[in-house]
Amino acid sequence: MGFEDLSSKLFLLQVVKVLFLGVVGFLFSFLLTFLIIEILRKLNFRKRIRKETPVFYSLHKEKEGTVTGAGLGFLLSTIILTLGIHYLGKIFNGFWDFLDFFSRSEVYLPFLTLIISGIVGFFDDFLGVYEIGKQSGGIGWKEKFLVYLGVGLFVTWWFYVKLSRDTVILPFLGTIDLGSFYFLFTLFVILGSLHSANLTDGLDGLLASVSASILIPLIVISFLNSYYNLASFLSLFLGSLIGFSIFNFYPAKAFMGDAGSVSIGILIGTVSSMLNLQFYLLFFAFIFVLEALSVILQVISKKFFKKKIFISSPIHHHFQAKGLSEPNIVFKFFVINTIFAIFGFIIYLATKIIVL
Repeated sequence: MGFEDLSSKLFLLQVVKVLFLGVVGFLFSFLLTFLIIEILRKLNFRKRIRKETPVFYSLHKEKEGTVTGAGLGFLLSTIILTLGIHYLGKIFNGFWDFLDFFSRSEVYLPFLTLIISGIVGFFDDFLGVYEIGKQSGGIGWKEKFLVYLGVGLFVTWWFYVKLSRDTVILPFLGTIDLGSFYFLFTLFVILGSLHSANLTDGLDGLLASVSASILIPLIVISFLNSYYNLASFLSLFLGSLIGFSIFNFYPAKAFMGDAGSVSIGILIGTVSSMLNLQFYLLFFAFIFVLEALSVILQVISKKFFKKKIFISSPIHHHFQAKGLSEPNIVFKFFVINTIFAIFGFIIYLATKIIVL
């Protein structure tokens, strides 16, 4: 067998590995999420709809009592399978060793941030469900911001100090050196991704579907850059997320809660920073950007002009108040984000080929 034949075979094996792990993640998460929803239902772990915002309450009052915090399903699926395959790979050679992707250089950091954000998010869900904390609504926004700021600072410090990162890739311009500004910029990206994902989690299946269209180009780009372990990890996470989404699409049997939404946001921000793709999130995560901008514009308009731009924000609530059904909005947002993600991927390839 020639060198080229061997390289093609190894490449094909990596493709099979990434796809296989995605399927395994889907199946395991589907079963695990089903069990977790039953447990949470018995614990009366249910969503409480606040009445402080009349428009929001009128749109979502029928959702009160739905099981929440079920994002634990895809989180635990990812964690259990990642560690399980890793230790089976240490015990057995061959198949399990081939599947093992738990790489220190590629997977440790996103895996750790996934665990930390999941714990913090679920703790916030717990306080909210059992009406513990300020205004019986969970962790206060100041305390929550400080916790997530700490996570963001750790991740950014890891890139800037440990890995000596100070460059990003700009569409059509290639690699740009940001110097010390890289630290603040990456911190902004990670925290922005976190909060945008949290804002997007407002309709049945919206965050799960939009996140899937964000993760796919990140997986492909990881693979094209020979980060096969990172691609495998993201594929496993994506499969687990899709397994959960079966229970989350309209009408949702369960919500992911902050345990899921915060974890998705931090993971996307961390991985995009690992791949130097922070600016490409403007395309890959277009709906995240749109949701965040709608809230910012609404707050500015109310504060300085004493009037609303949208009936309710984030913007998906505006369309819901206008009479569009949840499935209609979710489908359209998913399609829009997918189109922008494809466009962003084409720009990435063009930049890679022409500029770099």
